[in-house]
Amino acid sequence: MKESTLDRMTPGPWHYSSGMVWAGEELEEVPVMEANRDTEKTKPTERDANARASAYVPEMLDALKSIINRFDYLESEEKGGIISFRKIASNGEIAKARQILADLDKKD
Repeated sequence: MKESTLDRMTPGPWHYSSGMVWAGEELEEVPVMEANRDTEKTKPTERDANARASAYVPEMLDALKSIINRFDYLESEEKGGIISFRKIASNGEIAKARQILADLDKKD
């Protein structure tokens, strides 16, 4: 059976420490990714910043799923009130969020 990127991801939460992104509790940590400092293509501060941002991936995906679920619920409950959830979605952010999750959830 094929798995999606989301299925294969190391479960969160993740945290950044000493040039590495780690998952798990302190005594059971596993490395998720390293801020490779051996490359000349980026500065060390940029690589560390990228690794720090990457540590938030599981939380950002959870937030993204929650936003989409909440939007879907509110849209289904809309009965012509003051706020038009279709109008909120018209800027494309909900569609982009759905596309990101769909891309990560593709089985390969």
